[in-house]
Order: sequence, then structure tokens, then C-alpha cells
Amino acid sequence: MKKLFRIKKSAIFILFFVILLSLIGCSSLNVAADKNQTTAVSATVQSGGYDFSKLDQLMQRHAAESDLEGFTILLKKDGKVIFEKAYGNYSLDQMQPIASGTKWLSTSVIMTLVDDGLLSLDDPVSKYLPQFTGVTGKATIRMLLSHTSGLPDLRYNLTPVLLKKVMENSSSLAESVNIIAELANKSGEINPVKEPGTVFGYGEHSMQVAARIAEVVSGKPWKELFQEKIAGPLGMTNTNYNLSYVNWYISGLPSTYGKPTKTPLIASGAWSNMQDYDKFLTMILNKGKYNGKQVLSADSVSEMLKNQYDKTEIIYSPYGQYESINPGVSQTRYGLGNWHEVMDPKTGQALVASCQGAFGFSPWVDFRNNVTGVFLTKSTLKEVYPFYTEIRKVVDAIVSSQPASTTKN
Repeated sequence: MKKLFRIKKSAIFILFFVILLSLIGCSSLNVAADKNQTTAVSATVQSGGYDFSKLDQLMQRHAAESDLEGFTILLKKDGKVIFEKAYGNYSLDQMQPIASGTKWLSTSVIMTLVDDGLLSLDDPVSKYLPQFTGVTGKATIRMLLSHTSGLPDLRYNLTPVLLKKVMENSSSLAESVNIIAELANKSGEINPVKEPGTVFGYGEHSMQVAARIAEVVSGKPWKELFQEKIAGPLGMTNTNYNLSYVNWYISGLPSTYGKPTKTPLIASGAWSNMQDYDKFLTMILNKGKYNGKQVLSADSVSEMLKNQYDKTEIIYSPYGQYESINPGVSQTRYGLGNWHEVMDPKTGQALVASCQGAFGFSPWVDFRNNVTGVFLTKSTLKEVYPFYTEIRKVVDAIVSSQPASTTKN
């Protein structure tokens, strides 16, 4: 009997060991099967009866076929999550540089100062910064924020040494703007300044100048203003101006979340994640209100969402190269800090506003359907834009349809 018991005990142990090896083997095969399967913390949330299977299939396919390390997407309708998921090696709270997604945030900081009566959008630059003389001094704050100031974008005209002088070696925003003013008044060193209000030229340095004006009228440094006016009230604890200007413009994509730069890059220097940025989008959707608090006046939000130029000549738009993918995109209009993907032709008001960044970060607000969306990744816009266009088409079709839970039989 004891011998039989020992045999049974051995058999049970062997069987357990075989099952354990099988489970480990299956797990290893599943992990190795596709490196692009979601491995980080991820979740799919569906509510309101919408069917996001087509969107999820699109995202899964792109995760498997593209070279992207990963990406996340968050969709909300009426302030409630309807879809949220991470793909590839990304987690839901992934931090990434948002590049031009920064412009919307920065513009909102300045608009709070308009609300406070500290400045007017139609004040000329020279009123606050006398170092801007002649044509450059005639540009208004409105023009600075809508890329119609005529101030050249120094990125494309300066050597790496001068770029480093403007941004990396500047001890403050004030110093960087002084250098910009000096260079803008030098003929031959940069492209000539255009007459303010006559051209639209998407860029960086006009917003740097606008931010310096904000510092002058408030008496506070930019990062303190951002925390006080936007980040703090919205609870944006994962958003900071930490991107090195030279590192990404000269050396390529940023690789890690770096130390704060001496001089904040106002137009494209922030890092964030999709949850943080969605708080900002929710505030915009709700006419400046967030969690019962008026962060930005409804009038200021409305002004930001108005087309700021009509017959102005477009001398540069980052979307000019994507006409074959999205016909008409090169003529997309701009408000204050945001693009008008869909615009009411009668009022010039944005129906869908966005603020896409050079690394693929893509936030938008769809006022027609009361939807906010954030797509986050890190690559080049050239690689991401076709994918983003597909995502938007699928999402728009889903959220504009009647939810299954409310469909009448």
C-alpha cells in the first residue's frame, strides 16, 4: 500500500510539472508571437452603446504592421470615457513630448491674462517690448498667436550655433526674446519680416515673444504662470515645459524626459500624457469651465476658436505636404493656438479644433458631437498623419451614429 501511495504521489507530481511547463510554454509563445501586442497596462472602455470594434481592429493592425513603439488613445463623450486603450509597449499614462500640442496650452495661459484685463489681443508688441521696432513692433498679440505677425520662423534660417544661442544658452525667456528681436532686425541673416497681418506662416518664435509679454504684464515667470493659470486649476500634474529645443530640432526625436530647460519653448516644448491633456480639452469643450470652476472665460474660449485670417496668404502650413492624403488640408484655417479641422463657413467658428504636434501627438475637440479625443505616440508627423486620418474617419463615423443602446427596434 505504501509503495502504491508513493507511485501515485510521484505520478501526481510529474503531471503537475508537465502542466506547469505547458503553461509557461504557451505564455512564452504568446509573448513572442507579436512584439507589438499590448504589453503595458491597457484597458478598453466602452459605454453609451458605441461599437468600437472597427477602431480597435485598425489600431491592432497598425500596432502589428508599423514601426511605432506604441500609442494610446482616449475618447470621451459628454465628459465620460467611451474608449481608452494602450497598444504596443505603451501604458495608458505614457508621457511623451507633445511638440505643437503645446501651442494650445500656451495660448490659453495668455488668454487668462486677457480675462484679467492685463493686456488686449490687439495691443502692439512695441507697447510691452520696445526692442521690437519698425515693422516687427507693429504686430499685435493676436497676430503672434495666430502666426500672422510676419515675424520669420528662425528655425529654418539660423545655424545650429545661433539656435543654441537663442534657446539653450539663454538664461531666461527675456534673454531669448531679446536675441530674437536683435536677429529679426538684421537684414540678410534671416528671411525678411513680412508686413503684419498679410501672411500666415506657421512657426515658433512669435509665440515666444507673446509669452514674454505675458511675463512682463504679470510680473511672473512663464512656468509659474502656467501652473497658476492652467495646470493647477485643471490638475495637470504630468505636464511640463521640458523639451530641449536644440536636441530635437538638430538631433532628431527626443529620447527621454529631460531636465527643465533654462528657457521654456512656448510653442512646442511641453511633455504630457493623454489623461492630463484631456482635462484641458474638457475645459475647452465646456466653454472654459472645469469641475465647476471657470478657468478661462467663455468669451476667451470663443475667441480662440474663431478663424483669425481669411484672405491672408498662406506662406507655410505643415499640412501642405498631405494634400494627396486629405485634399484641402493645406488650406486649414487657424484660430489662436489651434487648427480648425472643420469650420462653420458663416461664423468662422471651429466645429472641430485640433493642435497636432510634430511627433504625432494629436488632440482634438469635436463640438458637433461633444467629443474630446487624444491620440499619443512618438514618431514623425509624416509617418503618423496618414494613420491619424484613418483614426479620425473611423471615430467620426462611430460617434456621429446613434448608440446601439438607444436604437429603436
